[in-house]
Amino acid sequence: MANWKKIIVSGSSAELASLSLDTSLTVPNGGTGLSTSGTGNFLVGSGATSLTTVGSNGTGTVVRTLGATGLSATGSFTGSFIGDGSGLTGVGGTVTNSLTDGNGIANFTFNGSAPTTVTVELNGSTLALASSGISVANAGITATQLNTSIAGSGLDGGAGTALSVKVDNSSIEISSDTLRVKAAGVTNTMLANSSIVLGTTTAALGTTVATISDLNLLDTIATGSFTGSFTGDGSTLTGIQTVLSIDADSGGASIVSIPSQTFTIIGGSNITTSTAGQSIIVGLDASPTVTDLIVNGDLTVNGTASFADTQNLLVADRFVLFASGSSTAGDGGLVVQQSTQNFGDLLGYDASAERWGVDTAFNAALSTFTPEAYMSAVVDIDAGQADAAKYQENGNIKVDSGEIYIYS
Repeated sequence: MANWKKIIVSGSSAELASLSLDTSLTVPNGGTGLSTSGTGNFLVGSGATSLTTVGSNGTGTVVRTLGATGLSATGSFTGSFIGDGSGLTGVGGTVTNSLTDGNGIANFTFNGSAPTTVTVELNGSTLALASSGISVANAGITATQLNTSIAGSGLDGGAGTALSVKVDNSSIEISSDTLRVKAAGVTNTMLANSSIVLGTTTAALGTTVATISDLNLLDTIATGSFTGSFTGDGSTLTGIQTVLSIDADSGGASIVSIPSQTFTIIGGSNITTSTAGQSIIVGLDASPTVTDLIVNGDLTVNGTASFADTQNLLVADRFVLFASGSSTAGDGGLVVQQSTQNFGDLLGYDASAERWGVDTAFNAALSTFTPEAYMSAVVDIDAGQADAAKYQENGNIKVDSGEIYIYS
């Protein structure tokens, strides 16, 4: 049966399924020095030359059967014994009149045979019991405990009903547990001033007027936007932008006259531009070409990546993922071509065996391989590695507590 088998080296502690000796061990090397021992007897002693054979059962010997007599033992034990126990000492008893619980005390019994704890029994959630005594529980006072007299002017509740605020529900309301002014609840009659005067036109609050008479704006500066028309030629209006300032990586800064000139965006190398309504679309050519491209970030190639110079491939990544995108297990590895094109030495992963192996004549056009030999894995238990089932394969090595094992 395949399992871990210990390799015996200098300093190892041997673990053998069986051992046959041509001659008996001498006493200095662990032998007993005795050829036979009596039935039911065993060896005792403190030295290699002081071993003796003694019997068992009876006074002064070792107990080995149910027939032992003349025994005296101290300490404690569990289980049962035969007899009336008249010779036992330190055995606890029970009391004749037991204690029981009354009103306000949690159910318990006590007859002296074992310790018990007596606790106060609380009804409901009003009171709480802590190490310091009985107190009113947090949030223990509810509407049930409140008297109606606690609800003063503007309040309702008590005697089983939660306290609440009285509202007329026309100007004031309660919404989502919040007291607030009701929408459209404040009417003009509730206001000290219910209208404003613009020019000679009076406008009630909450209404609109189509025309404001005799409104003069003198020395007024207004900002923002407006619609409609105004009287005059607008010659005194300021703040209207008439030019657009532009700049680029080359060519220098410039301006575009908004009333008389058109601002044109021209595509550069590998860049195209087009218009669609009031939008300008800037796009990249379908097959752009660049020189000395540096990508600060991730580069994803959906297709075939071709390299003109691959004599030496320098990869800064510490880990390389092969077969990226695969959804099923499969073989893979690294091939070093030798004298024949596409053939060489392979260090590969055999997915069916879940082991790494080598092949000295691998055809790189294939997608699977059969290892000529497997690589041996070392499981170092002392370093915190686990003796997983997948490493229990022929030829693998395990180091445990300084001892060396090989699986076979």
